[in-house]
Amino acid sequence: MCYQISLYLMANILQDPKVMAAITSIIQRSERQNNEQRLQASYVDLGIKSSLESVNNHIVYGRRGTGKTHLLKVLQDSSYFKERRTCQVYIDARTLGSTEQFSDETISLDQRCFSLFQYIMILIWGHLQNHYFRNEDLMAKPELEQYLGELGAIITKPYIRHEHKKRNRKTKQSDMDENAIAFDFVFQKKSFSFKTSDKSSKDVENADEYEIVSSNKIIFPDLQSKIDEVLDITSTPLLILLDEWQQIPSMLQPYLAEFLKRSFFPLHRVTIIIAALEYRSSFSKKSVQEQAIGFELGADISATIDIDDHYVFDKDRTAIAEVYATVLYRHLSAELGDYLSWEHGVDSPKALRSKLFSSNETFTELARACEGVVRDLINIFAKAALKARKGEIFYR
Repeated sequence: MCYQISLYLMANILQDPKVMAAITSIIQRSERQNNEQRLQASYVDLGIKSSLESVNNHIVYGRRGTGKTHLLKVLQDSSYFKERRTCQVYIDARTLGSTEQFSDETISLDQRCFSLFQYIMILIWGHLQNHYFRNEDLMAKPELEQYLGELGAIITKPYIRHEHKKRNRKTKQSDMDENAIAFDFVFQKKSFSFKTSDKSSKDVENADEYEIVSSNKIIFPDLQSKIDEVLDITSTPLLILLDEWQQIPSMLQPYLAEFLKRSFFPLHRVTIIIAALEYRSSFSKKSVQEQAIGFELGADISATIDIDDHYVFDKDRTAIAEVYATVLYRHLSAELGDYLSWEHGVDSPKALRSKLFSSNETFTELARACEGVVRDLINIFAKAALKARKGEIFYR
């Protein structure tokens, strides 16, 4: 079906340069929005946010542009976590790793996995320190600084072991052994001494040589217990939000999942939420010995949330159209505040839709055209507005 969204000279709302500037400047990627209030104001909750406000670990699936990053950013400001004084760590997987991990094929798999996990742990350690330093009552705990230092040592210092190299044997002849006879006697006030031995003996001396070997290794029980001590002494929950999981090299993903599971999943104060593209993510694999490596979905971590399911147009066209109208209204209101209401009488998603579009069918076609991707909705809407500037959006 061919369609075109264009504009006719009927409504003056698009003649307002302030409104047009707001439409064309809608920030389409949440990580680029530095204003937390606007980020919160533009979010439309479809019931997903409340299901993540718990201590359970989750994987959130969704196509690009469906709002995964926006959701994680909003969770950072959630009253549920703030009331519990949660230490929140947002990690964008696109920023992880080094050029060598992607370009140098000579680096071993275990070294690449270790470097990636160590970098994540350093980020978490840094956020924990900042969280406690910002809260002076927490820093009043006398053991906390010591525990944080010990945690940093576990993460950053190489693992040292003494490796046996060789043993040297030295043999030395002695004058007498345990079978030698010795006695003294006195005759006419003179002393005499006799020593006899029926055989000679040998002394054997062993000398062992050791080499101090340094290796990149993190011992999971040590790491886990130290994190638990740091969180327990201050009763602090830890929320780890790991975004763009699919940006991690696919061969490393199951191993990173395994490392996270062993480090954090047994700790009741730690919650991990991962945002990912389902068909570009690998959370588990089988080892050569047929042992499972990584997450067991459903058992170790919940993977029931898929944002795409909430934007299926054919499920309920009217409901989805209302959701998209709310998305546009909140994004514009976040940019303009009460200006839309004062100047143009637009105080609801319904009012915005009636001011801009000639009919409900026109807006429904826009909702269908974006195919469940909110970023595409904003793009199409902005392009149509730019072409119009003097009228009302209609469909033909």
